[in-house]
Amino acid sequence: MQDLNTYFLQFQNIANPKLPSDLDARFCFQSEMVKIPNTDVFLEVPENTWIAYDEKEDVLLTFTIDQFSNCFIPSNKKSQKYFEFITDSLNNEYFPANENVFDVLTDEVKEEFLEKEISLNLKGRLRLIWDLLLGKKINISKY
Repeated sequence: MQDLNTYFLQFQNIANPKLPSDLDARFCFQSEMVKIPNTDVFLEVPENTWIAYDEKEDVLLTFTIDQFSNCFIPSNKKSQKYFEFITDSLNNEYFPANENVFDVLTDEVKEEFLEKEISLNLKGRLRLIWDLLLGKKINISKY
């Protein structure tokens, strides 16, 4: 049994005005018991189901894969990575345990933001400085 707030990511409604505009959600690969916020009651969530919590209305919602994908988009980079991971997993019939999903996701996001030391020759440094002066978008791997 898990508390909903153990793992959740932020999504925005883009299609259905009857649903909340912003909510916290996660995907359940396996059937599990989830604690309903502000109660001592648990809800059994079937496998391959999105579970979402609307903080404003204090309501717990469940969605099928199609319902969720048609109405909601990720609100930030971490949510986008998670959504892509879920989509890729389902398309490739890969069904990891929920505990491992967030560890993998967190490691992938962390790796993107880690500072990596690079060494540039004179030509590379001059190109980088010039691009910075011009205000170009910098992709460090091209130097």
